[in-house]
Amino acid sequence: MRILENRTKESKREMDILDALDEIREMTRADAKLNSDDLFNFICKRDTSEMNMNEQQLMHNKFVELRRKR
Repeated sequence: MRILENRTKESKREMDILDALDEIREMTRADAKLNSDDLFNFICKRDTSEMNMNEQQLMHNKFVELRRKR
């Protein structure tokens, strides 16, 4: 009886681990849908909140210049 209980506990543990791995894979797939431009825009919006207008304009101009070079 004890062997059966241990197997049941081990099976439940394995299922929990597999569920966690599936969840991690799903999050990774969702993150992979972001392209580099989306990521750059997000970082710029986050980081420019503390910048003044001149700094923001300079950053924007550099970004536009880099995109033209592509």
